[in-house]
Amino acid sequence: MFPVLGATANDFSNDFGAPRADTGFHQGIDIFAPAGTPVLAINDGVLSLVGWNTLGGRRFWLTDKYGNMFYFAHLSAYSPLARDGAQVRAGDVIGFLGHTGDAQFTPPHL
Repeated sequence: MFPVLGATANDFSNDFGAPRADTGFHQGIDIFAPAGTPVLAINDGVLSLVGWNTLGGRRFWLTDKYGNMFYFAHLSAYSPLARDGAQVRAGDVIGFLGHTGDAQFTPPHL
């Protein structure tokens, strides 16, 4: 399962560890697509920390049954499923791509 609907390997940027002024280094990878593109749950799991923070903007975590945790950030909006404690299934629309938080001056991405 890929987390951005319709995105391909060409939209993926493996910039983990790249220098960043606010955190020292980038602690994720980016997937670029038009603003508002649906963001999908990549595995069955539970959502947590649905809300806002300065770096991630609109963000949340998805924890699967194996304990893997996936961070989704810079969303423009949440789907109605996105609430703390929500059980989601792989492929559910859980948000919409944006550039909130410290990504406000970048192209839309997850």
